[in-house]
Amino acid sequence: MAYLSEKPPSDEDKSINCTSPQRVQTNSSSFIGLSTTETVGHKKTTVKMKLYLVLAFVAFTGCQANPLYADEPQSQLEKLTDRLLEELNTVKCALKPYIEYVTEPFEKGVDYIKNLDSETLKATLLQRSEELRGTLEERLKELQAQLEPFTQELKEKMNLYTRELKAFYEFYATGS
Repeated sequence: MAYLSEKPPSDEDKSINCTSPQRVQTNSSSFIGLSTTETVGHKKTTVKMKLYLVLAFVAFTGCQANPLYADEPQSQLEKLTDRLLEELNTVKCALKPYIEYVTEPFEKGVDYIKNLDSETLKATLLQRSEELRGTLEERLKELQAQLEPFTQELKEKMNLYTRELKAFYEFYATGS
């Protein structure tokens, strides 16, 4: 196991024939669980097997560098917040057609107002107000003409009642 140690292999280690089974002394103190004497022919296979065994043991026992458990578990508040946001999105999606139905007329009105030219609108309003004033004056004259007989009759009755009331109070005022 000279290739796993901290110092590079020497020329002696390179000259060893791996086909003949010999006992070789190596420095393997840097690797945990390996014996200090190994057979040269089975050296690479045994080291690979032990390395795979250690890696599998570390992976299945749940070491701190577990890539599948990267985030901390959520608190109750975070879970509740996530659930509330999901429910709100569900309600929002369910109400979307109704919201569009209600807001569509308002959007059309806003678009209509944005497209209006203020000078054209002012001129139209002045023209319509003059037409309305003329129409009102005509109708007022017609109404006065229709009410003229009733007005004359009312004046005569009021004059009659006023004269009677005046005579009544003169009688009491003179001391009879």
